[in-house]
Amino acid sequence: MIEQDLIDKFIDYLMINHHYSQDTKSSYLEDINNFVKFLDQNGGFKGFTKVNRVDVETYLTYLDEKDYADETVARRISALRSFYNFMLRNKFIKTNPFDLVQLRHKGRKLPRFFYEKEMNQLFEAVKGDDPLSERNSALLELLYATGMRVSECSNLQLEQLDFTNGIVLVHGKGDKDRYVPFGSYSINALKRYIDDGRKKLMAAGKQDHQFVFVNNRGKGLTSRGIEYILNQVIKKLV
Repeated sequence: MIEQDLIDKFIDYLMINHHYSQDTKSSYLEDINNFVKFLDQNGGFKGFTKVNRVDVETYLTYLDEKDYADETVARRISALRSFYNFMLRNKFIKTNPFDLVQLRHKGRKLPRFFYEKEMNQLFEAVKGDDPLSERNSALLELLYATGMRVSECSNLQLEQLDFTNGIVLVHGKGDKDRYVPFGSYSINALKRYIDDGRKKLMAAGKQDHQFVFVNNRGKGLTSRGIEYILNQVIKKLV
């Protein structure tokens, strides 16, 4: 069956190229199969290459009506977007029907250090071309886009960022992993920081590790360090 063959190729790609765990493999399979099941029950599944924007919008409406948690919807769409990106790169399809999906967050909770009415001012406050400003901008963009905990952000490593699919693998409490999407603002800020600011900070401190966010000596930022940075940014607005 060609549909199963596509899934198998995709899973092999994840396991070999990204070294995903068996739990992650199972999660991707479940999300893809849930989508197929939905299409089967609503007009019939005609194959992955036949899925169009209408199918995607209908599925999104279904997820919204079911009142799933934002995190659940984001994970399902991220899995499907990744699957279709894989098919696109391998020329099984010409366009990704999930490419332009914008998720509506029903109840996003900002980190407790942020005040929603001041978000634009916060982003302005961290702008700059120096390494620390680039780091602070990337940090703020990622926290805002994903709702990650400060502790999760401090432990974040480079291999957890998937810029191709716009998702980050978050290691949560109790060894619970989850995949969270992040948009173009976060991607651009992170790439700028990693390619420029982080390299300079790492070189200055003669460090060699995989932590994404580092201090002025190139060492990985602690949770307390991130809290201090965010509080200092907020103080600029007072």
